[in-house]
Amino acid sequence: DGDDDDDDDDDDDDDNGGEQPPPGQRANDKKVRVRTKSGVINLKKSLQDGVFGSNPVNGRTTEATIYYRLNDQSSKSLLKIKVKLSYYKNRSDVPVALAAELSSNTADFQSSRVIGGVPRPPHIIITSYYR
Repeated sequence: DGDDDDDDDDDDDDDNGGEQPPPGQRANDKKVRVRTKSGVINLKKSLQDGVFGSNPVNGRTTEATIYYRLNDQSSKSLLKIKVKLSYYKNRSDVPVALAAELSSNTADFQSSRVIGGVPRPPHIIITSYYR
């Protein structure tokens, strides 16, 4: 299982003397691998580690909470965001309504840097093949 230098966990070691994420509730505990320093989700490692199980099936979905701290007006308070990840073998397996919603949100964001509707939780769609 050797760990790599990417530090793919969200242990939030810099607790600023404050609140800690609840045990067993961090994204890393649910096999969603998040780099501590940058907040980047390592999707490849998440898949390899079994975020959707050992044999992912179309439509399998999981949600995880990413805990983080920002050096801003929040004074490094413990913050969190829930993310939703869904798996499909092929791009063509993604339901039409979900693909349309994704396209609409992407177009909205590219044109105005704003996503209308309810953009939470962020929804990440992973496919094995682009067909």
